[in-house]
Amino acid sequence: MTGTQLAGVALVICAVVLVSFKWRDLRGLRLKSLAAGVDYALFALFAFGVQYAIVDYLVSELGWFLPIFFIKSFSLPLLLFYSRAVRQKISFPKSAAPFVVTIGLLEFLAFLGYGLGVNSEYTAIVAPITAFSPIVTIALAKIFFKETVEANQKIGIVSFLLGLVLLSF
Repeated sequence: MTGTQLAGVALVICAVVLVSFKWRDLRGLRLKSLAAGVDYALFALFAFGVQYAIVDYLVSELGWFLPIFFIKSFSLPLLLFYSRAVRQKISFPKSAAPFVVTIGLLEFLAFLGYGLGVNSEYTAIVAPITAFSPIVTIALAKIFFKETVEANQKIGIVSFLLGLVLLSF
C-alpha cells in the first residue's frame, strides 16, 4: 500500500468512529456501568476482525466465491444452534418475514461483493470501505425519521469520502 492509501484507510477508520455516535449521548455515559450487550459488541468487534483476515486468506487460496458461499451457508445453522444452546427462541412477526429474507439476501450479496473485492485488491483497502454502513444508517435516519446529523457525524461523512478518494491512488 502507498502512503496515500494508508492515509485513506486511517481517514475511513476515523470517519466510521465519528459517525457512530452523537456527542450528547457520550455526555451521560457512565463507564463504570456499561450497557447490556457491550461485552457482545466487543466480542463481535474481535470476531469480525478475525473473520476479515480469514476471508482474505481463503479467497486468495480458493477464489472469491467458495469461501463466501460456505461462510454464509453456515451462518443460519450456527445461529439456530446457538439459540438452542442458550435456550433463546428466535422469533419475529410473520409480516416481517419478507423483510427478513430480503435483508438476508442483500447481506449475502454484499458479502459476495466483499469476497470479489478482496480477490482483486488489498483487504486493508476493501475492509474499511465495507464500514460504510453507519453512513447509510445516518442518511436513512435523516430521510425517514428526520433525525439531526451532528457536527462530528458531518465531519465523519466528509472524512469518509476524502478517505475513499485517497484509497483510489
